[in-house]
Amino acid sequence: MSNVIQCFKQAHLRILLLLIILDLVATTCWYVFFGIEEANPLLSAQIKDSPLNFILIKLGLSLPGLYLLKKYINKRIAQYGIAILLLCYYVVALIHIMIFFMLMTPGQ
Repeated sequence: MSNVIQCFKQAHLRILLLLIILDLVATTCWYVFFGIEEANPLLSAQIKDSPLNFILIKLGLSLPGLYLLKKYINKRIAQYGIAILLLCYYVVALIHIMIFFMLMTPGQ
């Protein structure tokens, strides 16, 4: 068994969960209140059908993955997965923040 440098710990999974929830809440708000479409083509039809179904499907896809990352956190593949997901959701969070400020800027 090879030694794996464990850069990411349980705290990083909590941050990832918070970023997923931020994405979920922001996407739902943008769609319901401002009519902004979901950018993910796999989930865009779901939010159009029902925001509640979108939320359930998003959590149903995300939470089992987080569980597996937690279970295998000492494996190299899980460490890479956490790194990739943190990077992706960090970028998504920045996009949501940018949208927020664009929507809140007067005269737009």
